Amino acid sequence: MEQEEIARKLVEISEEIDMVKQRIIWILSRQKDSSKVGNESEGQRANNYERGFFSLD
Repeated sequence: MEQEEIARKLVEISEEIDMVKQRIIWILSRQKDSSKVGNESEGQRANNYERGFFSLD
């Protein structure tokens, strides 16, 4: 691989990591909000988040 290609791949990886971080922050904030409501079991919430987090958009 050339240095330019490696640098481009590193930028792509960094952007992916940033998106994952933002998604985790969003999930954690939703857990705090939904724990106040309490109308879903924790297992159901985990299943919903897992489906959304691992979607192939």
